[in-house]
Amino acid sequence: MLGYETLYSIRNFGALVFILLVTPLLVGLVNLIGLIPWKPCKYLKNKVNEFFFWNGLIGFMSESFINLLMCAFLNLKHFKWDNLGNSTNSAFTVLLLLSLVAFLAFVSQFYHCNFHKVEDNEKYAKFHKNTDYVFVDLKTSVLK
Repeated sequence: MLGYETLYSIRNFGALVFILLVTPLLVGLVNLIGLIPWKPCKYLKNKVNEFFFWNGLIGFMSESFINLLMCAFLNLKHFKWDNLGNSTNSAFTVLLLLSLVAFLAFVSQFYHCNFHKVEDNEKYAKFHKNTDYVFVDLKTSVLK
């Protein structure tokens, strides 16, 4: 009734599941390349890590948080480990739930550590401009 066709989180999430699978592999590969003692390799490592952490991972999690949560919650009552497909889907759902909890912990800690910037009116405009993307969707859905 909500527009999700199955109880399987991988199938509901669609092609976006590859972002969660490819990003750690790419970051791991770039970090291995960054171990080479050559300045361009270190530069590449820093740029890729900065991009994937702030623009990639944090942006992806904040934009698709509700979708990820719905896919995981739909699969909660359908954990099966009897064949490869069900085992893969159940393992993905567990990893998805762990990543959602970690994201909420990160955002909570981020705002807890930076709360003094929000209290100060002069720093608030800059802080709000730099961090607004984290809760744009959540903020508008809560306020409506």
